[in-house]
Amino acid sequence: MKKLILLVVMLNFGFIVSAQTWKAPVYRIDGKPKMKTVKLKSGISMEIGRLLIDSDTLKENKYLYGNFKGVIGDTLQMNLRKIRIHSVYTNGTRIESSIPAKSFIVPAPDSTYKMNVSLNDIDILLYRNTLFAWIYDTDDFVLYGSLFLLFASPFICYDYKNQTFNAENYQKWALGSTIGIFTGLTMMFLESGSKRKVQFHSSWPNTKAKVWSFENERRQTP
Repeated sequence: MKKLILLVVMLNFGFIVSAQTWKAPVYRIDGKPKMKTVKLKSGISMEIGRLLIDSDTLKENKYLYGNFKGVIGDTLQMNLRKIRIHSVYTNGTRIESSIPAKSFIVPAPDSTYKMNVSLNDIDILLYRNTLFAWIYDTDDFVLYGSLFLLFASPFICYDYKNQTFNAENYQKWALGSTIGIFTGLTMMFLESGSKRKVQFHSSWPNTKAKVWSFENERRQTP
């Protein structure tokens, strides 16, 4: 009886997990025909890139940062965190602006900022799981905080009143900051290999990347 109950629970859990995962085939539209499946779990950290302007005088793109919520029809829903806009002029001027979601979206009752994005408006999709999203948000803090402590520890361990240096405390501070630096570098290494990319534009952001489409036909590049 217990085994039967356990089996039912596992089947229900598997059904719930699969129901929370959106799967969609994407087709390669350059080179040899190929198909693969994009799988996005609810809550996964993601970035959506869109090339806005590509002219002789200005190149401008926009990235949406947030968490995947779901897909209805051909519309992707996400809980937005922020938007970054990159502008590069031919004279070398570069402008980058970061806009938090709360600046232009009214929060939902659950305090999230919901945004809809047409699948046809996605030029590049980048995503990682929740664990690596946490690493992405904290690795800089761990690394640079540890580097600061490493350089500050000699001053922390110096007794300016008696003009003595506490070598024992310095060893503890130095060891702790060294461990922190190693941890931060490890987190950055793990994070760098965790991101998955699917490019839907033929020449942006990478000219040599494989190009995909949600439809099994060649997509017209705007």
